[in-house]
Amino acid sequence: MNASPKTRTNGRSQESLSELLSVSRRLAESATAGEWKEVAVLELEQRRMLEGFFKGNNDAPMTAEMVTELAHVRVYTDRVLELAKKQRAVLAGAADTLKKGQHAVNAYADCP
Repeated sequence: MNASPKTRTNGRSQESLSELLSVSRRLAESATAGEWKEVAVLELEQRRMLEGFFKGNNDAPMTAEMVTELAHVRVYTDRVLELAKKQRAVLAGAADTLKKGQHAVNAYADCP
């Protein structure tokens, strides 16, 4: 998957929210696939789009469909956060193993 920054729609519109939902879905799919570089790119795009949605035309009313789509964005975001926490734990375990190995190497390096 390759993320390419899109021209984002500013303001509160169904179109901008649909684009946001699409990016959020791709973000969750990338996290599920372990594509963390892609996740970083998509997360930035998602953040820009969220800011644009809420800072834009706030006079436009929120429809029931918009509220539902925002709830889906939240579900995707929660999934990404859950996967990121699991990945962080895996990386912490690997770093601990590496640290223990380095201590062992250092202990043997001091032997005659």
